[in-house]
Amino acid sequence: MTFGAWNMRTLLDRDENVCPERKTAIVARELLRYDVDVAALSETHLAEEGELVEHGAGYTFFWKGLDASKPRRSGVGFTIKNRLVKQLQECPIHISDRVTTLRLHIDNDKYLNVIGAYAPTLDKSDDIKDQFYEELAKCIESVGPGELILLLGDFNARDVRDYDAWPKVLGNHGVGCMNSNGHLLLSLCAQFKLATSTMFRLPAKYKNTWMHPRSKH
Repeated sequence: MTFGAWNMRTLLDRDENVCPERKTAIVARELLRYDVDVAALSETHLAEEGELVEHGAGYTFFWKGLDASKPRRSGVGFTIKNRLVKQLQECPIHISDRVTTLRLHIDNDKYLNVIGAYAPTLDKSDDIKDQFYEELAKCIESVGPGELILLLGDFNARDVRDYDAWPKVLGNHGVGCMNSNGHLLLSLCAQFKLATSTMFRLPAKYKNTWMHPRSKH
């Protein structure tokens, strides 16, 4: 199976948008082009909790957001191929507008727990960040012994290349200098013995997912 993570910026369709199609239809078609089976979505901005099927490209969207009456700057969810949705033993379980989970039956008694997350940005208060990581930690702790964990999403984090300081967590293929969100993420990974993507050797263009609009860093 192929997994991915995508920060949508928004999945909201507005009248003033110049795009003639639903955003979910565009996203589904792009996921099909890359043959992604399951994608963890973040910053969807969709309200409440819902489900939507895009029959054309063959994907189902599941999401969790804040109440429609509240400003929405977060939101998480999953996009799953329709053929896989039919085989699901359990639907996604949404912890909050920042954490969601999907338990997949792999083989016999083996399960993979896919956790989708959208971490608070650097400008958010420590209380908001602490709440997010508490939710995430409880979610990981709830995974049954022997079951696999795949943590996906946008952590608004930058990790350092000092892999000697974070053995078995941080690889030597990172980029840049650590920010405070990076320290929180690595602390969580160290606590639960999770390896980060810096363990894998990738081309430079795949090591970063965001560029500063002014400085271009």
